[in-house]
Amino acid sequence: MIQYLEPKFEEANTLLFRENESIDEVIMFTKGSFKVGFEINGDQYFHLKYHNGMNPLPLKADKRTGEVPLNAGQTIGYYEVSFEKSSEFLYKIVTACEGFFIR
Repeated sequence: MIQYLEPKFEEANTLLFRENESIDEVIMFTKGSFKVGFEINGDQYFHLKYHNGMNPLPLKADKRTGEVPLNAGQTIGYYEVSFEKSSEFLYKIVTACEGFFIR
């Protein structure tokens, strides 16, 4: 599988996926952070924020901010690609992210 990974770079403030958008790749970010949220009547709400870096262990989400510090390699799109589903959430890049993706 490693031979099929391609580099992926996303700039800050990029909307990666919208709700009900078709996802055809699995993304594994190793650096940077992104938010996950939803849209109601054109307003976007983001309640989870993921940081990718070199944390020693996965930690629980902060109850006040919803931030989830994780080990390197947070994955986006594996569920949607596996079951041919559309995105159920918005994914927005907070700080520049880098990692890999597979089609």
